This record gives sequence, structure tokens and C-alpha cells, in this order.
Amino acid sequence: MSRRRLLSVLAAVAGAALLAVLLWAAHPGRVLALARRTELPALGLAFAWATLVLACRGVRLGLLSGGRLPILRATAVIAAAQLPTTVLPMRMGELAFFPALRAAGVAGAVRGLSFLVLTRVLDVGGLLAWAVGVGIWMRVPGLLTAATVAALAALAGYLTLRATRSARRLALHLRRGGSWRRRVLRQLLEVRHELLKVSHSPWRAVSVVACSLATWGGIWQLTVVLLRGMGLEWPPDSILLGMIGAALGASLPLNAVGTFGTQEAGWAAALATVGVPAKAALAAGFASHSWSVAFAAIHCLVALPFLLAWHRRERLLG
Repeated sequence: MSRRRLLSVLAAVAGAALLAVLLWAAHPGRVLALARRTELPALGLAFAWATLVLACRGVRLGLLSGGRLPILRATAVIAAAQLPTTVLPMRMGELAFFPALRAAGVAGAVRGLSFLVLTRVLDVGGLLAWAVGVGIWMRVPGLLTAATVAALAALAGYLTLRATRSARRLALHLRRGGSWRRRVLRQLLEVRHELLKVSHSPWRAVSVVACSLATWGGIWQLTVVLLRGMGLEWPPDSILLGMIGAALGASLPLNAVGTFGTQEAGWAAALATVGVPAKAALAAGFASHSWSVAFAAIHCLVALPFLLAWHRRERLLG
């Protein structure tokens, strides 16, 4: 077994152990009780927010594609890829983005990877912007806020590269001919080319940034609605802080079942800074995370037939 494969196996085992320990600490019975007692109107509103988040990501991908992907088709790509990302280990679900993009009419592993990297960079930037907002909202001193954001930027950048590692290896492997240095250079040039196309249109650039910020705002409101439906009246600013911690935790390369475990660890750690007990935070985190996966499954079930039908139609016409 190669050293890289061994490290991946050890990371998956560590992720499984972390998930088991945190789930035990949260008490599975309490997690199930919270999920079951979520009020039906709250679930409907939360699903609406989840759909809005999906639409924001779809619009952003459509804008990044420069017109190659209509908004509806781009949204279907995101919907088809997000469920595997939330349930498969070690971020392997990212690989589902490539066949979904191909089915939508945008072929090429390098181009697909460019879109994937760009969306991750924009997600990190949007998260950092919300982190600054939280610091200002909670009246964190300026120097501490700046230092925290700088640390988060470095961590998030590193974790973004780690998160797309598997997808990058696959995309570069699919390229024929040439040395690995040439393939990496081509990938960097493709990303630069996509960024330049976006920056040449101020309207498109502003819209892409707005979609990235709106995505995190929608996730925040989704979480608030779910917790309210469970009867947890936690302050919105504390929930926003927990959401940022959860997003950073989810980026850790220790995933056994999607981002379960690492996401809850980041969520509980962030909420602990504002006095929320760890057991309560973990139980609420697992329950709300489970509902989010259920929403992603519904979106995926709707998107897949649409993508397959469109792909079949294009093959017949071609």
C-alpha cells in the first residue's frame, strides 16, 4: 500500500472514530427526538431555504460558465452533485460533479475542475466575509477580528486545496499525454482563464459575489428555521457563529460519512465560545445536518431525471 493510500485510510478511520465519539456524546436518542419533533411548517420553510441556496449556487455556476450552462441546467448539476458530497467519505462525492457537468453539456475534466475550484474559492471568500460580519456584530475587538480572519483565511485556503485533492488527481489523470507539470500548468491556466472571463464583466463579477454571499445567508436562515422548529430558541448571532465553525469543520480531511462528525465538531466548538453546552450543540447539529441531507436527496431525485432526459435528447439530436 502506498504512503498516500495509507494516509487516506488512516484519515477515514480517524473520521469514523470522531463521528462515533461525537454521536455517542450527543446521545443518538436525543438526536432522533430532536429530528422527529421538528415542526412540519418549519420543515417546509427550511426546505424552501435549502431550495433557495441551491438556486443561488446554480445561478453562480451558470454565470461562471459564461453562458455555456443555462441557469436551470446549472442548478440541476449542483443538485445532482451535492447529495454524493454529503454522504460519501473523504470528499469523494466531489467526483459526481464531473459526470453531472458532462450530462449537462459541458465536457472536459480540466474545465470541470476549473469550475469546481472556482466555486470552492468563492465559498471560502463568502465564508470569510460572513466571519467578518459576525466579528463586527458581536463587537469583537478589531485586532482580534483581523487576526482571526487571517487565520481562518489560511486554514480555509489549505482545506479547500485538500478537499479538491481527489477530484484534481482524477482530472489530471484523465488528460492524455504530457508530463504532470504540463498538466498542472494547463489546469492553472484554465482557472485563470475562467477568472478573467468573469472579471471582464463587472455585472457578472458582482452577481457571482452576491450569489456566494447569499448562499451562506440562506444556509444561516435554514439552520435558524430548523432549530426554531426543534424548539431551540438560540440567538441568531450565535447560530451564525456556529454555522461558520461547522463550515470550517466540514472542510477537515477526516470524513467517513460525508461531513458528519467534523461538521458537528466545528459547530459545537464555535457554540461553546458563547456558552452553549457541548451535548446540546452536538445533538442539534446532528439533527439539523440529517434534515439537510434529506433535502439534498429530494433535490437530487428531481435533478437526475432532468439531466438524463436532456442528455438523451442531445444524443438523439446529435
